[in-house]
Amino acid sequence: MFRNLMPLLARDFHVLAPDLIGFGNSAAPSRESFEYTFENLTKNVAGFLAALKVDQYFLYVFDYGAPIGFRLAMRQPERVLGIVSQNGNIYQEGLGPKWAERAKYWANPTPNRGRNTKAPLPRRRLRASI
Repeated sequence: MFRNLMPLLARDFHVLAPDLIGFGNSAAPSRESFEYTFENLTKNVAGFLAALKVDQYFLYVFDYGAPIGFRLAMRQPERVLGIVSQNGNIYQEGLGPKWAERAKYWANPTPNRGRNTKAPLPRRRLRASI
């Protein structure tokens, strides 16, 4: 999917596209030796960026990598020059109890429940979700 996009972006940007541990061409350690969580994958990508001395960057996040990119952005927003999110998902792991009322609406979308979901989420709640 990205095979044709990368060269186009590389005309104007220095493109880095690390494979996440266990994905693409990267190694896939056993679950006993590596805990496959968004947190650990984020630490790995942060280490990759640090090793290459990348101080500022644009993020292009897609699907499973979105929570990782969003975590990087939340930790050091001064480094992020912009974010492009294509089909960036938020996974159940990141929702937690603070989304319980909205989840009730998703399961049974009644007008009464819908009223409680229309208000925008405060920034602090959005940050906590990522």
